[in-house]
Amino acid sequence: GTAITLGNGAAVDHLEITGSAVGSSDAGITAPSSFVIVNDVRIIGSGPQQTGVQIYDTAGASSTLNFSNMYLQGLSANGFDVYGGSAGAGDPKVNIDRSTFVDIGGSAVLVEDIYNAGRVRITNSAIDGTTAAGVTVINELPEYYKRQGAVIQFHRI
Repeated sequence: GTAITLGNGAAVDHLEITGSAVGSSDAGITAPSSFVIVNDVRIIGSGPQQTGVQIYDTAGASSTLNFSNMYLQGLSANGFDVYGGSAGAGDPKVNIDRSTFVDIGGSAVLVEDIYNAGRVRITNSAIDGTTAAGVTVINELPEYYKRQGAVIQFHRI
């Protein structure tokens, strides 16, 4: 199951999650433009098909989710799965700062179907050992969406 389900306006600080199928999920966010803060969370994998953080924005809330000082290690799937929904139904704005990814079985960050105003920004972070690419982007932004301001940014990884 999921260890932490983030809800509207959630704040999570100083926590360690070990052995959960999903460390944290945005499944509880339903209010448009919610703001979520997650700081100093360690997610440690110990079994098959474990993902650190799932951001699926299934409600189309287009929330801003800030993750800082995260430490993800030994996850057998991906560190972060960020999915905007079919044809960009949701536009999550995900910021990952000062975080470390160690020995991840998939990608440290997997980004899929982010359009419109959605974005993933990774800053001041380290990736040390992934089976797949450190950062994977699926369904690259079409030119139309780029002109509308949609962006995926990477700074000093």
